[in-house]
This record gives sequence, structure tokens and C-alpha cells, in this order.
Amino acid sequence: MNTTTFQFTFPGATPSAPPLVDIVARLHNAYATPLQNAFQELWTSTGRIVQQQTAHAAMEAAQRSVVALAQNAAEVQQRTFLQLCGAHQQAFTMMTEAWTTALTGGLRAVKP
Repeated sequence: MNTTTFQFTFPGATPSAPPLVDIVARLHNAYATPLQNAFQELWTSTGRIVQQQTAHAAMEAAQRSVVALAQNAAEVQQRTFLQLCGAHQQAFTMMTEAWTTALTGGLRAVKP
């Protein structure tokens, strides 16, 4: 049985290599390093950009949360103050009525 084995040494072309194989090897060598550098730079810069944008988004979210929490605290404080003012007015009214009742009731008791 007759078998044929093809041997292709790439990228190192030999002096006895056919011209097509030699040019392919030389083209590979010409493009390999710049493409590898470009892909590595693309990968590194993409990671850096994603990291920066994630940190930026986290900082913005934290700042918006702080603003929202401060606004909520101010609104709750204002509502609570108004409710306490209403409770104070009710207490004053109750005390006035009790004082008035005590005075008028006491005066009636003194009258003959």
C-alpha cells in the first residue's frame, strides 16, 4: 500500500520550501506579532474600561442613594414635626379644658 505523508513546517520555512509556502510563512510572521499585540491590547483595554465603568456606576448609584436617603429623612422629619405640632395642640386643648373645668367646677362649689 502506498501512503503519502505531507509535512508542513509552519511558520519556519526552509530554503528548499516551494515559493508559495515560503510567502505564506513570511506573511504569517509579518502579521502574527502585530495581531497578537492588538488582541492583547484590546483584551486589556476592554477589561480596564469595564472595570472603570463599573466603578463609576457604583459610585453614581451610591451618591444617588445618599441623596435619596437624605431627602427621605428630611420628608419624614417634616411630617413628624407637623404630627408633633398637632399632638401638642391637642394636648394644649385638653389641658385648657381640664383647667377651665377645674376652675369653673371649683367656683360653683363655692357658690351658695
